Amino acid sequence: MGVEPIIVASWLATLDRPYVEKRIQSILDRVIIVNHQGWDCWIPSQQPTTHGYVHVKIGRKQVNLARFLYSWLVEPISLSFEASHGCDNRPCCNLNHIRPLTIRENQQERQTYDPLIFPCGHLRVLKNKYNSHGGRTHVCKVCQLWRSAKSALKRRKLLLKELNVL
Repeated sequence: MGVEPIIVASWLATLDRPYVEKRIQSILDRVIIVNHQGWDCWIPSQQPTTHGYVHVKIGRKQVNLARFLYSWLVEPISLSFEASHGCDNRPCCNLNHIRPLTIRENQQERQTYDPLIFPCGHLRVLKNKYNSHGGRTHVCKVCQLWRSAKSALKRRKLLLKELNVL
């Protein structure tokens, strides 16, 4: 357990500082400040995952944005800890809302589940529900359509590349 902060810090040390600073600046330039239950949350323009968290590519790694920002700008978070959001808003990357907690502490502190909101922050209304896994679970339709359009664009680009059009 004592080695984990060293592992995290050593990975951060391998990154090119000017590249990371420029990447962080470009992310923070496109942040929207939203009032969420009395908290001023910083919501990045990147689309959150199905679990509601925002991931970005830093170097060759796909990382959780809130955890990365905290590790880079405040202090490295050990692998045995989670980046807990005090605001309970998963896409938020406001450093004042994030603190490292153990998995157990985070689960105990987590607020009650809101059945009216998807983890991505969109409303869980009938028009926005997409049944998946035979109707056993619901997925946010807005996010699902966004992911479908994004993957269709990728497929189209690959096809054009194969045909030597691009």
